[in-house]
Amino acid sequence: MLTLGFATFALFGAVLVLVGASFESMSSSLGFGLEQMAVLGSSLSLGLGAGVVLAGPLVDRLPRKPLCFGASGIAALALVSVEPEMSLARAILHVVAVGFGGGLCETAINTITVERFGERAIRPLTLLHSAATLGAVISPPIIGMMIGAGDFTTGFRATGVGWGLVCVGSLFVTLPPPRGHARARKIGALISPSLIALFAVSFAYVGMETSITIFAVPYAVDTLALSADRGRDAISSFWFGLLLGRLGIVALTARADARYLVGGGLAAALILAVGVLSGWQQIEVLVASCGLFVGFVFPLMVSLAGEWFPESTGTATGLVIGAGCIGGFAVPWLTGAIAEATSVSTGVLSLTGWILCIAIAAHFAGRLRRS
Repeated sequence: MLTLGFATFALFGAVLVLVGASFESMSSSLGFGLEQMAVLGSSLSLGLGAGVVLAGPLVDRLPRKPLCFGASGIAALALVSVEPEMSLARAILHVVAVGFGGGLCETAINTITVERFGERAIRPLTLLHSAATLGAVISPPIIGMMIGAGDFTTGFRATGVGWGLVCVGSLFVTLPPPRGHARARKIGALISPSLIALFAVSFAYVGMETSITIFAVPYAVDTLALSADRGRDAISSFWFGLLLGRLGIVALTARADARYLVGGGLAAALILAVGVLSGWQQIEVLVASCGLFVGFVFPLMVSLAGEWFPESTGTATGLVIGAGCIGGFAVPWLTGAIAEATSVSTGVLSLTGWILCIAIAAHFAGRLRRS
């Protein structure tokens, strides 16, 4: 189970940076502009959102092995079938399908982990999500080398082969059955102010994370007059910062606590704002420092959702991650529109507002639960 989980999350991390790391080659090959590429990159979150929201009730009620097999198969087929000449609509379809399959797998593994470890799930969850972060760290330079030897389709297809191996591997692991949830609550019964506050945390975090990944290359090239390779290095650096942040929270605590989200959000917003406004050339250090303080946001909020709604872990987890996926679609689109109308620098600077939203929403979530 753990081997399957680590492999799945590592490939999930590679998918998260695939469009951003392939930005220059895709834009040139497909003839897409800045805003079109932003829409394409954010479409991954649209697929993820559909996958995780659908997966929540299914994981609470149905056998997990068929879900993981089918989901990883969808992601594999969508990746290996890309072509160097596609319309925007078809490219979006491929990216959405990848996100849909990945979202189903992610929710299943998150749910199984939370069910197994309960209120102490933050550490195993964080270690699993660290595998995704590691995948996102090492993928951009590898994708860059593949692009140099061919075009953007090489990286997509190689990632698809990896998902195919996970698909086959899922047949040979034992996954626990659902808990027989006659107790599982319907979505409407779960909605509460504290869950809505977690929605806001998730929306803002995933939107910011996706936007930095998509716009690192154009920010490096257009704003800082650096090379596209420096932009890809920045993507790896950002995810390395996320990795350190996630490992740091494992060392600091065995229990989820919303106060960490507040402090991390405030620190990351300040760092990004100062770096962009000063035009700091060390983009790798800037985004890595930002990532360090928000790296634990995703696993921590998933752990909180599972802890606060133990009778419907899959549904609550799926809803929270789904809210993030909506942010992952909407925020990059808005950031791209701002960048197109003003400058890439202004678009990236706007992300500080979303990071502050993490801190504000987490503050209210913590107060609501305490009261």
